[in-house]
Amino acid sequence: MKIKSLHTYGYGKFIDFYIDDFSDMQIIYGENEAGKSTIMSFIHSVLFGFPSRQQTILRYEPKNHSTYGGRITIETEEHGDVIVERVKGKSAGNVTVFLKNGMTGGEELLSKLLGGMNRSLYESVFSFNLQGIQEVQKLKGDEINRYLVASGTMGSDILLHLEQSFQKELDQLFKPNGRKPKLNEMISLLRESEKDLQKAKQKNAEYGTLLIKKESIDEQLIVLQTELNEINDELQNANELIEKWEKVNEYNRSKRRMEEIGVINFPTDGLKRYEHIDEKIIEITSRLKSVQEKIENNEKRINENTPLATFQSMVVRAEKALMEWPIYERLQSDIISLKREISSYEDQVEKICRDLNYSNESLSNVLSVNLGLDMKVKIKESLNEKVTLSTKLDAVQLQINHTQTEIEELEVSSEKIEMDLLPERDLKQMEKEKENWKNPDQIIKEKAELENSLKINNSDAKNAKRGLLFNFIYSLIAIGFIVWAALSSEWMITVFAGIVLIYVCTNINILLKRVKSTKYENKKLLDRIRSISEMTNERSKKYNPIQLYDEQIKLRNELINVDHQLDQRLKQMEQLDGHKNEIYGLIQKNQMQTNFIKEELGLPLEFNGTRLDEAFDQILELAKLIKQAQKMKEELRLNIQKQELWIDELREISNFAGFEFTETNEVIFRLKQLLQMEQEKKIIQKDLIAKRDELFEECGKLELELQEYKSIKEQLFKITQTTNEEEFRQLASQNNDFQNLKERLGTLQLQLGDRLLEQANTYQSDLELKSRRKELINVKDEKTKLLGNLRNELASLRHEIQVLEEGGTYSEKLHQFYLLKSSFNDEAKIWAKYTMAKTILEKTMDKYIGERFPKVISKAEEYMAFLTNNEYNRINFLEDESIVIDRADAQRFTPAELSQGTSEQLYTSLRLALVQVLYDDFPFPIIIDDSFVNFDKRRTERVLELIETISKSTQILLFSCHEHIRNHFSEKQVKILQQEHAIIQTIKL
Repeated sequence: MKIKSLHTYGYGKFIDFYIDDFSDMQIIYGENEAGKSTIMSFIHSVLFGFPSRQQTILRYEPKNHSTYGGRITIETEEHGDVIVERVKGKSAGNVTVFLKNGMTGGEELLSKLLGGMNRSLYESVFSFNLQGIQEVQKLKGDEINRYLVASGTMGSDILLHLEQSFQKELDQLFKPNGRKPKLNEMISLLRESEKDLQKAKQKNAEYGTLLIKKESIDEQLIVLQTELNEINDELQNANELIEKWEKVNEYNRSKRRMEEIGVINFPTDGLKRYEHIDEKIIEITSRLKSVQEKIENNEKRINENTPLATFQSMVVRAEKALMEWPIYERLQSDIISLKREISSYEDQVEKICRDLNYSNESLSNVLSVNLGLDMKVKIKESLNEKVTLSTKLDAVQLQINHTQTEIEELEVSSEKIEMDLLPERDLKQMEKEKENWKNPDQIIKEKAELENSLKINNSDAKNAKRGLLFNFIYSLIAIGFIVWAALSSEWMITVFAGIVLIYVCTNINILLKRVKSTKYENKKLLDRIRSISEMTNERSKKYNPIQLYDEQIKLRNELINVDHQLDQRLKQMEQLDGHKNEIYGLIQKNQMQTNFIKEELGLPLEFNGTRLDEAFDQILELAKLIKQAQKMKEELRLNIQKQELWIDELREISNFAGFEFTETNEVIFRLKQLLQMEQEKKIIQKDLIAKRDELFEECGKLELELQEYKSIKEQLFKITQTTNEEEFRQLASQNNDFQNLKERLGTLQLQLGDRLLEQANTYQSDLELKSRRKELINVKDEKTKLLGNLRNELASLRHEIQVLEEGGTYSEKLHQFYLLKSSFNDEAKIWAKYTMAKTILEKTMDKYIGERFPKVISKAEEYMAFLTNNEYNRINFLEDESIVIDRADAQRFTPAELSQGTSEQLYTSLRLALVQVLYDDFPFPIIIDDSFVNFDKRRTERVLELIETISKSTQILLFSCHEHIRNHFSEKQVKILQQEHAIIQTIKL
């Protein structure tokens, strides 16, 4: 059977999910939680039914979808392609099977297609995971036998259940050393019946004697029973009294103590009330003391915060002065600013005069100087003309300098080139040498190739020498075998060793020739390399003709170019000198115009003409500064006058406030503090007076409350007729003891009862009570023993009398014996029938095991040897059916002694071998769930190679999340599950 495709309508996370074209070796690859386990469960559920809700197997019902189930397309030999569809219905789901010929069916047809295979057997044999592989040490031989037997009975384990049923019936009928089985019990009854029969033969006595004896015993029993009842009653009372003797003593002690204390007149919960009152008095006293201290502190603070009387008349003037303080500061700032600006103006005037080299006479006439727009235009035109001429002159001079520099550089270059040039005769000789010169790169390349060949030859020679050493060793071994075989008359070994020796000698001869040939070739290569090295060293000391010739040609071309450039620069120099003389004439004319402007502005003739434009602006600024300075001096005078008036007012206020006038800022600060303090004193004094009234009120309340609690305390002393706390507490302790004793006395009286207390008064001590109990026990034992003997004797007499009265005792015993014997024979026949059936069944099972078990072990050994590279080659089962495995060096190991990877290889081999042996009867696909995670790279490749081989005859579905396993197979063999199950294709019916 082969799975071709699947379609989940709704199963776990997969809704309307398809996988098509399952190959014989199919890899289902996906990361964790991609849904591999869900697909495995889906295959099991569709083929064998959904798990019931009582089972521990997950049902994978969709969380967000109503449809549950799906279909699988399988390929069978008998029916071709078959579709198995299972959807939600009864517990296992409703299944429909669609055959290729159009027929449909249900569970019965599916069971027929599966050959009777059930889910448990399929998961045990054909589907396994890492957990199963890791439990190889638990695998027993009888478990493999069970699978073999189940497979021999159409895939069901009916024979196993039948065998267990037969054994259960046999165990219920008979066990060799048992007592409860039916036959064992019947054997015991037969033996007892036989003994009774023998006794009945000997039984014979007189009837009258037995009746007289019976009446006598009846009378004795009545008397004895009456006496025994009386003793039991007294003994029961004594036991109860002994058990409660401590409580009796406690009752008597408590009663005496209460009489000693006597009745006390003490109020209910008096001590608790007293302590509560005492705590309240202490608390109120503490609070009252705290309030009184607060009142004293409050009075002190009221006195401390009384306002200053002498300053009250100046408060309004002081507040006005403080309000005008920002105006004073602004005036002060303005005065400073004005002084600074005036000083700045004067500095600027002085600076401008200094820059213009103005005399005092020129400064006084500055306001009458022509500073109109026409003067500004004249200055600009004169300066622009001067700048233009100067710029032209600089440009011409720069060109002259640059041209002169170029001429000098060209002359130097020409001289240098002429010095490096060779004569024409030497140049022609160099041209001839150039034709015969070889490229050095070719020589270097040839040398590298020769050195590589030498390296290869040396490697071959080394390998040949190693081969000679091994062949010499083999020849010595062959000679040794020849000598030993000749002495032992082992001629076949002698011939074989001789052939080996001839073969080795031939190899030695070939290798010697190869070594000799390599040495000769290496000598030739070394000579050529040496020759090339000498040639290279020799050429490195000489000039290269090709390079030298090219350099000479290049130098001649450069010389021609330099001479041409030099002629051009000399012509350019003559033109520049003529242009320079024209510019000098225009500059002199401009200087005369500039001197006239200086006289009009009052500037000396030596003043720099280029600064005339700047000088005009400065003279204009100078006139403006002089006007501004005059205006600011008038404003400064008025501000100083206002400031002096405010300071006089502040000085008078400070005298009234009682502090000396020093700095204005300090006086203002102290005045602010004083006003603030006076204001705060008024506010604080008002709050303190209100607080004082509250404290007086609270103090009165506390005094009243304290007096009330003291009065209640005196009443308690009066009620208890005590005068102080110590007497009160003493009386409270006595009252507490009395109440506890009273309560305990009532409890003991309820526990003991009046009857028990009255009986206790008859005994002086518990020793006397225990002595009486011992005496009663002895009497009771004697009378009980006598009563038992009499009853036994009476029962025996009654039985004998009854038997004699009824008659036929011996015949009944005999009849009962043969009846038991007949029943035993019937049960023994049933036991024999089950024994024979079990024997036949065991032979049938042994036949299946004998035929298939060796095949399983043989195939498992073959697989194990392949997986471990022949390191482990035999699998055995011990007497207790546990597995052991033999290594190639004959050492034996249990699965627990193997490494994790090797033990998992053992389990894999057994499982795959079992599948292969059962394949003819059950050609089901194998499902493997990521079972090779503990294998190293080599073992993983081995096991993957093995399952690929098996997949040629049996379909294998391998589920894995490991990429190295995925990469082992081709893309066609791998189905990739993404988190959003990207492999979605269409299945066509």
